[in-house]
Amino acid sequence: MQDPTELDILSYSTGLPTDFQAGTLNIGGSLRERITDIAYSFAATQLDYLCLQDTRQTKREGLAIASTIKELLPPGTLVLQAPISKTRPSDPPPIGGQLVIISHRWSHHANHWFVDPTQRGLLTGITLSNKHIQLRLLGSYWPVPHAANQHLLSLHAHEVQ
Repeated sequence: MQDPTELDILSYSTGLPTDFQAGTLNIGGSLRERITDIAYSFAATQLDYLCLQDTRQTKREGLAIASTIKELLPPGTLVLQAPISKTRPSDPPPIGGQLVIISHRWSHHANHWFVDPTQRGLLTGITLSNKHIQLRLLGSYWPVPHAANQHLLSLHAHEVQ
């Protein structure tokens, strides 16, 4: 059985030069404990875009985490968040949220950041454009409903209403 605290980042290479490398990682709410490992992996694999899903961070927590990531990565690295919000007791358990890291090589090409209106961090989007390309990257977090979590307070039931 794999240690759930280990990062599961696999790298595949064709041996050809690349202009842009992207990745996604569902961290299951353990962002704070993994910041250093995530920043190291981002740099070591030379990623340009990484979407972290199910971060479970509030806006305040996300700002602190973004600050730490920026300290660990080269100047110019961009960190964007789609935090979760829990305002009512009837809200489902706080799952969801996304954090996007864009490398210093591409951050100055980033524009049109989009966060879905649910305040659950289910969908994010960013456009990266220069004189040669326009690339729209979407991050989506929509977990499969768990059989034991089929009650009215589940994320699915809440968003479908």
